[in-house]
Amino acid sequence: MTPEEAIRLQNELKSKIDLTNRVDISKVKLIASSDLAYDGDIGYAVILLYSYPSLDLLEIVSVRKKVSFPYIPGLLAFREMPLLIDASAKLKEKPDIWLIDGAGLAHPRRMGIATHFGIYMNIPTVGCAKSHLYGK
Repeated sequence: MTPEEAIRLQNELKSKIDLTNRVDISKVKLIASSDLAYDGDIGYAVILLYSYPSLDLLEIVSVRKKVSFPYIPGLLAFREMPLLIDASAKLKEKPDIWLIDGAGLAHPRRMGIATHFGIYMNIPTVGCAKSHLYGK
């Protein structure tokens, strides 16, 4: 996929964003968190699964895989989601909500990796970016 095609897909996916279906925190039992690291063109995705509200660590899964999409600000989902999807398939239980290292709605097209991943996986997500991408 080219960067131009990726941007077109982000614009198409915007119609699937649903902010009306709020998470009832009293029903949340499992929270996943994820991040990636790189060594050249090799990506390492790690997912931690926690119980809620006790925050006991229940599971750790990871994958190591060659990354094919370049780093382009605003298109992180296309670089990291293949690894996150592969790692998530290893989880024994499906989380109720997912914290993702990256932008969500605070993105020029409202389609940061957290939003994109949530739509793809049909799960509520929260973007927890380490750096400022867009907005005030």
